[in-house]
Amino acid sequence: MLQKPILHPLHIVERLTECREAPATTIVLNSNQIGDTIEDDDVWDDIDHFLAITKPIFYMIKFCDGEGPKVGEIYERMDNMMGQIKEAKCSTYFPEVRDIIVARWDKMTIPLHCLGFAFSPKYYDKNYLEKLAPGDMV
Repeated sequence: MLQKPILHPLHIVERLTECREAPATTIVLNSNQIGDTIEDDDVWDDIDHFLAITKPIFYMIKFCDGEGPKVGEIYERMDNMMGQIKEAKCSTYFPEVRDIIVARWDKMTIPLHCLGFAFSPKYYDKNYLEKLAPGDMV
């Protein structure tokens, strides 16, 4: 059977002192890095780009999560969202962002969604709406 070595009390005190000083040293070293990061303009530019990309996506998710029928309006909102991202300050990132969003969108697009968009009266032309349906139905 293995026995643990007996620790000398002085060794334990030394070890506790080392453990207490280590976080203090780490905090001082990391605080300098944090300060440098906060003062770095490139970091704030990256944050601006991130917000410019995610804000339209957030509003799209918020719209889809709301009450009422949404299927007919999602396609229009999706196009608007892509335009907002393209026009944002981060146009250099747009091709990559577009590829990610379109790949995800392609997974969700089904004929029923297209039908919901087609049947949404909001997108009909007034002339089209004034015409009688087959069989002279209104």
